[in-house]
Amino acid sequence: MIATLTSGLAAFNLVCTVQTTFIDHKKQDGPSFPIEYRVDLAAGRFCVGVCEETRPIAKVDPTDIYLVADRYPDGTNKEFIWISRESASYLWVLGEGSIELRSVGKCEKRPFTGFPARKF
Repeated sequence: MIATLTSGLAAFNLVCTVQTTFIDHKKQDGPSFPIEYRVDLAAGRFCVGVCEETRPIAKVDPTDIYLVADRYPDGTNKEFIWISRESASYLWVLGEGSIELRSVGKCEKRPFTGFPARKF
């Protein structure tokens, strides 16, 4: 019973409504759209969208979830996905040199819909 309760708290879907901004030499805002993540904190895995495959979660602490935290050797973001466990704020950054995509928004917790079955 306790394991079921714990796993229920650690596994959930997040539906995040985000707006993406493209930053090159000028800033261009895109439309708002939803993106859905399936997250299992106990297993340390997540997936996105149709969830064809899972990826490891980079870091979890009491106030933040870092789904991805990939950086270039100079410290700039390659890909970074952060979600606040307190405010439900969302930030996704994808960078390459002076070009950057940045999505910001808010997330809502939903029931966990599971991960894909492993093929082998």
